[in-house]
Amino acid sequence: MDGPVVSYLFRAVVGVSFALSAWFKLTHPTEFKLVYRLAAPAPFAKFNRLALALVPALELACFALLIVPRLAPKLASASALILLTMFTVSLVRITDLRAGCGCWGVGSSRRADRRWLLIRNGILITLSVVSLVLPVSPASIRESVFLLAVGSLFAFVIMELPTIGASTWTPEGRQHA
Repeated sequence: MDGPVVSYLFRAVVGVSFALSAWFKLTHPTEFKLVYRLAAPAPFAKFNRLALALVPALELACFALLIVPRLAPKLASASALILLTMFTVSLVRITDLRAGCGCWGVGSSRRADRRWLLIRNGILITLSVVSLVLPVSPASIRESVFLLAVGSLFAFVIMELPTIGASTWTPEGRQHA
């Protein structure tokens, strides 16, 4: 695969991940609101109503910029990188992960494993950085549609990494029997 194809595939993976995350927030507002309250820095905690609408809107905007092949690929990748970095910093700051991460999957009685959440975000950040430095956009719409479909599959697997990791590894790093 050449640089533009890889760049678009990576943007598609990150873009669909944002769409999945936005969908989760919009369909699980109570869970997202709880996570936002736990993760937001004190000055921003009072803006939870605004965040309930603004964060998914930003994710959907980023999704749109990332998947439209020639719209603004470098701006899209940079925007994704900024959003992912902010989400990752919030994830590091949050002390109680029983409510989950607020981006995919409902929390449970056992805490989410921060390592897997950070690994997932690290992968998405890496894909954003690589798509920033590679040449942009595949040549044809057919190629773009195919890469978007493939990217969607990868995005779903990446979003599920924390669940997959938690079901196969203990918090101490041992494999479940």
